[in-house]
This record gives sequence, C-alpha cells and structure tokens, in this order.
Amino acid sequence: MKNIFLLLIIISSSCLLSSCLRERDLIFDHDCTFVQIDENMEGLLATNEELMMERCRAESFTTALEIRDNLFGEWELAGFSNNSEFSTSQPCAYIKFRLEELIFSFNDGNINSVTRHEWDVREDITTGQFSLVVESDFVGPLDMTCFSREFMFGEGGSTYIYQRVR
Repeated sequence: MKNIFLLLIIISSSCLLSSCLRERDLIFDHDCTFVQIDENMEGLLATNEELMMERCRAESFTTALEIRDNLFGEWELAGFSNNSEFSTSQPCAYIKFRLEELIFSFNDGNINSVTRHEWDVREDITTGQFSLVVESDFVGPLDMTCFSREFMFGEGGSTYIYQRVR
C-alpha cells in the first residue's frame, strides 16, 4: 500500500512538473510591443523588406528535409505588408519551432494570443514549391512559402517576413 501511495505521488509530481514546463514555453522573451501607427502607411513593402525577400529567394533551400531541419529555433517577424490600400501597422509575431509543435505569439492590436500548433513542410509536386503546413484556423501569418537559413516568408493576402533570432 505504501508503494502504491509513493507511486501516485511520483506520477502526480511528474505530471505537475510537465504541465509547468509546457506553460513556461508559452512565455516569450522578445522585445516587441505592438504600436498602431496610422499616418503615411500604404501597406507596401519597404526597401529593406524587399531585400530580405530577395536574399531568402537567392539562398532558399531545395528540399523539405533541409527546410524542416533549419526551422527549429526561434523566429521573429521582421517585415510585413498587408498588400492593400489600407493602413496596417506591423504586428508583433514570434515563432518557436520544436520537433512536434510550434508555439506562435501574435499581436496586431485586435488579436493578442499565444498558441500551439502541429506543423510540417510539404512540397507541391506540380509546382515544386514548399509550404509550411500548420494545423490552425489562423494561418495567414504562418503561411510561409520561401525558406532560407536566415529568413522565411509567405506572400498571400499579406506578406509576413520572419528572421531567425535563435
């Protein structure tokens, strides 16, 4: 009986510790505070953002395995364009890629969330284009299609450019 009680304490403690560690993963150590700036913004890419995208294309990986291996770590939103005539400030976005999941922090003034998602990289056999596949209803900021060692980006309704930070 004593052994069963001791076993229950050990199992409970390890579950509690595991839960605490998972919650600690949701805390991000990045320096981004969302600020809405409405003046003189046309939703267009700046020169430095176009240069990041050019560099990503020039140095892009050629296999899904290379991309998967490179994604592990932490990425921060370094460039943004909403590709429309509306004024939208750059959101704060940060991604931690782990083996089985990614943790995504996003704040655009309307949405402020930290979420976990399963992920993978897939190749479109017809076009040869790679894409980040994320199990989520909120994929716009995670819709990546170009991947290099330092940058990744996606061009859909809006363009999100991430830069590796760790």
